[in-house]
Amino acid sequence: MFVPASTTKLFTEASALDTLGADYRFQTPVYAKGDVDSSGHLKGDLILVASGDLTMGGRTTTDGKIAYSNGDHTYANYGFETILTPTDPLAGLKELARQNTWWQRHYYT
Repeated sequence: MFVPASTTKLFTEASALDTLGADYRFQTPVYAKGDVDSSGHLKGDLILVASGDLTMGGRTTTDGKIAYSNGDHTYANYGFETILTPTDPLAGLKELARQNTWWQRHYYT
C-alpha cells in the first residue's frame, strides 16, 4: 500500500478503486515530434497528453504492479531527491532540445 502525502487522499484512492475497479488502467498518450539522436537527445518536442493517468504510464511493471521508490515525486517540492523508477520510459532520455508541452485539452474543455 502506498503511503499518501495526506490521509485525505485515501478517500480519493478508495473512491477511484471502488468506481473504476482494480483492473482499470489509465492511458497517457506520449508523442515525440522530432528524432532522438544516438546520445539520447530528443531534437524536437515531447508531448504528454494529460488525460488522467495517475502513474503517467511509466511505472507499471510486467506483473501489473506499480513501481514505486521512497524518494518519489510525492515529495519533490520538499527538498528530497526525486528518483526515477527503472521502468520509466523517459529514464534514458538525457535532454530535450526544446521545452516539453502538456496538452491539457481534457481539463479545459
